[in-house]
Amino acid sequence: MKRMLEYLIIVVSLLILVPSDLFAGNVAENIKISQYVSVYNSPGNNVTLTIAPIAGSSNKALIRITGTSSKLSGVVMLAEVQVNADNDDYGDTASTTTYALRWQGNLRTVVNVEGEFVKQAEVSLPDSQQKFILIYDKRKSQKFNQKDLLTIYQQQIAQGVQAGISNFNRQAAIDQVNLSIKKLEQNVKQSCKESVPMSIDWRTVSDNFLQKYSVTDYCAAPLVQVADVCDSADSDQNAAKMKKAIFMKIKKIICQQGKKSLNLSLKSDGSLQWSTVIDAANQDKFVQSSLKNILFKS
Repeated sequence: MKRMLEYLIIVVSLLILVPSDLFAGNVAENIKISQYVSVYNSPGNNVTLTIAPIAGSSNKALIRITGTSSKLSGVVMLAEVQVNADNDDYGDTASTTTYALRWQGNLRTVVNVEGEFVKQAEVSLPDSQQKFILIYDKRKSQKFNQKDLLTIYQQQIAQGVQAGISNFNRQAAIDQVNLSIKKLEQNVKQSCKESVPMSIDWRTVSDNFLQKYSVTDYCAAPLVQVADVCDSADSDQNAAKMKKAIFMKIKKIICQQGKKSLNLSLKSDGSLQWSTVIDAANQDKFVQSSLKNILFKS
């Protein structure tokens, strides 16, 4: 009896340590979808959202977004559901339902559904800045074939599609950030008619930073400041002077994850070194004042 108890303890311990993704196939086989499926469409484009609650569960649902360039497009994902009730200015209770899924190792909210008379859903894609407002389609919801959705889900689980999206992939996360930085560089070129390239010293960026925070937002401050200066240059002499100094002295921007405090410095080779820190406040203001001091110091 004692040996049996010890054996059970070991088995339970192993189950706790094994990632839940390993059981995805069994979960897919046992899932049953509720008959109350909701389909939402986006006016003017082909974006569609399908929400299929899991039968017998109040906090799980299958969701599928189609018609976008996101890696999520066409993939049936298991989402966590949370209903939030709020009182409006008239004392009435309004509810918002959020749907979060595992994206690159973190739980990310991708869908918000609200509205009692005209139900609408907001879709926020985690791998782009795109957002879509979709309207509930009663006819498509009533005619929806739950069996087809479940079949697609099971096939994708077997192929490892969901695991590729859910599990943290450092290189994929880096590629996504680099793509976002390129868009910021394009904004600078549009505002300034000149370019300032930015790179990130990935040796300084931890997995924790990549998973939990937006590296793009933390690194963006110098590029945003340069674009703002250029936007004001035509009507502001000081901004025009600063714009000229920027493109005379700064050849590139390098962002890194700092350890203790913010720092902005211009090196002899023309590289502007920006060291950002997770917990530091007012980073935009720091860059704004530091950049002026760097460019116009005697």
